[in-house]
Amino acid sequence: RIEYLLDREKTIGHAFFISVENLESLKKVFKNRIIPLLQEYFYNDYALIDAVLNKNGMLEISVENKDYLKNMTEFIESDKVVYKFSDSNNWSKDTFIKIYE
Repeated sequence: RIEYLLDREKTIGHAFFISVENLESLKKVFKNRIIPLLQEYFYNDYALIDAVLNKNGMLEISVENKDYLKNMTEFIESDKVVYKFSDSNNWSKDTFIKIYE
């Protein structure tokens, strides 16, 4: 998916996963290495990052109280979608399997 969306020079190689021994270490690799790399590759375009992750649940739409913006609606996009990464403690084996399905 990365190659399709960007180019073949951008990859996530197996070296990132050499230290992975269990689900907890896989979560740590994704949280600390893979996700920051995807943010860099896609310039924080979370819709594209979500596509690369195959909408596996690692990203969720951020629902925030926007009352503080009510007087600025003429200056901002009102339909802007803001994403955030879900809590990695909630990532399961299936979360990672969904990337490849």
